[in-house]
Amino acid sequence: MRKSLCFWAEGLHSGASSLFLYGEPFYARARFGWTSAQILLSQALSGACIAAGAHMGGQIAHRRDPVLALRLALVGTLCGYIIGLARAGSHPEAHFLFAFVVIALFQACAWPAVETLLVENEGARRIQNLVGYFNLLWSGATAMVFLAATPLMNRFGFPVVFASPILLTFGAIAACERIAWIRRSARLAGSIDSPESVELPTHTLTDQQRAAFRWLGWLANPFAYVAINTLVAYLPATRERLHLSFASASIWLSLWFYVRSLAFELLRQWSGWHYRWPLLCAVFAATMASFAAIVLAPSIGILLAAQVVFGLGVGLLYQSSLFYSMAESNSQGEHGGFHETFIGLGIIVGPMAAYAGSTYAPHRPAIAVLGVIGLMAIGLAAMLRIGSKHAGRPAALGGR
Repeated sequence: MRKSLCFWAEGLHSGASSLFLYGEPFYARARFGWTSAQILLSQALSGACIAAGAHMGGQIAHRRDPVLALRLALVGTLCGYIIGLARAGSHPEAHFLFAFVVIALFQACAWPAVETLLVENEGARRIQNLVGYFNLLWSGATAMVFLAATPLMNRFGFPVVFASPILLTFGAIAACERIAWIRRSARLAGSIDSPESVELPTHTLTDQQRAAFRWLGWLANPFAYVAINTLVAYLPATRERLHLSFASASIWLSLWFYVRSLAFELLRQWSGWHYRWPLLCAVFAATMASFAAIVLAPSIGILLAAQVVFGLGVGLLYQSSLFYSMAESNSQGEHGGFHETFIGLGIIVGPMAAYAGSTYAPHRPAIAVLGVIGLMAIGLAAMLRIGSKHAGRPAALGGR
């Protein structure tokens, strides 16, 4: 019951925050006439807020209570949506940016809290399933709201990016309070710390190997978000270059979201990817190439094909980071916070690199893309070094 409520809270929260944050580039371009460079700066700003919020949420979840961190996140984002809605359609850019900062900061606080609530007292096999379901949920919610973002703004006007999240967040708050009640009742009954399942480890790893895989995931996933948030910032320009209508833009540009969800389901059912760092590095390289292909796509066919590769790649990179953070960890809240904090750092770095390229070569987007690819290549080199020197190959148990 408590696990299912965690899924409800995360699904509603993700749908709300994704509608706003992924709709923001289209909103800002249409409402304020922002250029790609300005949108890139706003994405970098969101990364700074996400890094701070995720670290705060992870520390609260680990040292105090994950429910407290979740409450703080939901109430904080609700305030941000209300601030934005208060003068939607007429507010100046400064008012919009303030709401944007509040929402980005507090929405990240929820992630390590929910992750901790889901996997506490669980073994590696159950964590694989729970992490998979968690990723399916938030990625599916993100995909659906991104698909609907520009059609909704076209049909109901710009205030919808604030009004709809308010309704979804009230639902998430109700689920959070139910979780708090169940945990309080279990604590009074003396069962809150009892393991929900007992499992043997699936691999034998040294402490050094386990730490190496955590760092591989913490490197791979942020660099995936370097690509993701640079990509998101360029989507309005991609729409214009390929002559897609505003109402249909997010439909054509959302395929990779759905492929990412498919990747999460495949990885949930197949454990063969566990602790295989060469596979992780190969997928990282494919993600780099597909990112460039999406941003520079000359046709819709290439755009769609590249989105398939990109979605599969970022799915594995994210799943690896979260799984290695949580599996057989004694500090799940803290490690979940690090996982999300590094995502925020990746969101800062990618857009800033692309911003530098677009500033010095505004009519040559390939320069900005090459800058981001260069950064990702540095990340790949670091992963290869960590993997070859420290990860090794763990022994599998139980015929897996």
